Parts: sequence; structure tokens; C-alpha cells
Amino acid sequence: MSAPATASRLSTFHQSPRSLRVLFWIVAPFAAAHIILATISGYRAIVQVYHVELTTDAPTLRAGSSIVVALATSGRATIDGALELIQPTHAETLAVLRVPGHTNASYDPRTIHASQRVTLTSEQLERFHAGRARLRVTANGRSQWLRVPPPVIREQAVEIGEIIGTPRAPASAAAAPAPRTRR
Repeated sequence: MSAPATASRLSTFHQSPRSLRVLFWIVAPFAAAHIILATISGYRAIVQVYHVELTTDAPTLRAGSSIVVALATSGRATIDGALELIQPTHAETLAVLRVPGHTNASYDPRTIHASQRVTLTSEQLERFHAGRARLRVTANGRSQWLRVPPPVIREQAVEIGEIIGTPRAPASAAAAPAPRTRR
């Protein structure tokens, strides 16, 4: 037996069978797709809140003023958003927004957008003093891979106007003495 004949026999012995080559060409695209989706999903597990927006219809808040909170999330986990009105002496949560994640969060890379409009009432504003205040939106993600992402916070400075029908003295001014009546 000559050397070239033995080499060709050995090369045919070490080649993959045709069925395995076909299987490789079927499985390889699916494996590549899963690797790409897993990479995207890993980023979405770390960055859960993409964007938080806070808008008001006017810089001065009065009864009937509208506040809009908008969130854009990765959809990987449920996001909780809270809208607060804050003054040095009093703070109150005006609204809570819950944005659920996708049903199959690991494989669904679409961004979820959610918003909520809050209209202030005179009863809500009566608990605050007229003057400076801050609106704050806090968006909290959920634990992924034993890591809780930091909250995303947006704040906006606003003024609280006088409540019609309930005149209030400024917070720093002393109350006026009561008028005396004659007997």
C-alpha cells in the first residue's frame, strides 16, 4: 500500500459525517441568535430605566394644574415610579406608576413607554404652604442577577400658588392677632 493511498483513507476516517455537518448548519444560526439576544438581555438587566420625564403645564401649581410623568423602560423587570411634591415642612406622594415588564423578558427587547397625568386638587394643595416646592419622580427597578439598579430621579422646582378660598400667611410670617370685640 502506498503512502498517498493511506493518507486518503485516514482523511476520510477523520472527516465529520454528512449528517453532523447538516446538523451544524441547522443549529449554528439558532445558537447565534440566542447569543445575540442573551447579550442584549444582559444589558437590559443592568439598565432597566432608560428615560424619566416630568412636565407641568405651568411653573406655578394651582388647583387644576396638570403634571405628566413619562417613563421608558427596558421591559426586563417591573418598574415602580413615584411622583412626590416636597416642601421643607411637608412631603406627599401624589401618584404611583407601575410599569410591568414583558411576559418573556429575556427574549423581548422592545422598550416599554408609560405615562400618567395627575391633576392637582385644592384638597391636595391645602396641605402645603404657598411658595417654593419641588416635584420629584423616582423610578426604581427590580433585582436582576442579585443586583438592584440605582433609582433614576428627576426633580423640577415649582411654586405653589395661593389656594382660592383659603388665604394663608407665608410660612415664615407670624400670625396676625385676633381682632378685639367690645362688650
